[in-house]
Amino acid sequence: MRTLVFLVAAGMFVASQGASAGATSSASSQNIQSAIPTEEHACSDPSMTSPKALGAHSVSGADYPQDAKSLSEQGDVVVSFLIHADGGVTDPVVERSSGSPRLDTAAANLVTHWRYEPATQAGTPMSCRQRAKVVWRLTDVDNVVDADPRYYPPQYREHGVQAETSFWVSLDEDGNIVSVRAMMSSGDPQLDEAGLSFLKSVKFTAAKMSGKSIQTAVPIKVRWSPIPVKSP
Repeated sequence: MRTLVFLVAAGMFVASQGASAGATSSASSQNIQSAIPTEEHACSDPSMTSPKALGAHSVSGADYPQDAKSLSEQGDVVVSFLIHADGGVTDPVVERSSGSPRLDTAAANLVTHWRYEPATQAGTPMSCRQRAKVVWRLTDVDNVVDADPRYYPPQYREHGVQAETSFWVSLDEDGNIVSVRAMMSSGDPQLDEAGLSFLKSVKFTAAKMSGKSIQTAVPIKVRWSPIPVKSP
């Protein structure tokens, strides 16, 4: 059984942040999650005018955690936070994890530096809870794995089809797969499904930081290459 580990990141580009009404499944991250008081208003409350962002709310190169870069970690973090009547931000809550505690924590810290023109109700500034998706992306991460030919769908093997599917793989401290999701399709659902089956057969080596095994989440590209036809 092959064993794989992916730990090196090369370049990076600035990742963007935008408002999202995405999933709200609970996920804590290094004690940054706190209870949401029941008396809080959502910023989408139709009785209020929505808050407006002041300045650029985006991820800069300096925001990307160095330890996450060294582990090639990428992902999306859905964070809710309280926008106060003075436009300041506190109380970040990670509602959907990226799979990386480092990126989750960095996203929660990042939003506390954002500022807003506050929501108002009948002309009076009001506090409210907003939700946003913070997107962390690296470039030039070359985690490419050639698929085991045994997983190549027969009809594609015969025609020598070549394709690639990109997956996002979350691993626990023992290198076991926690979750896998497709990021970019090969264009063929059957090859994507075969790539997923192949990845689930792979044994990963746990990522390490300061000599200690850690959870991580990495992008992996499964490549399907034509299989040479043996001469008779």
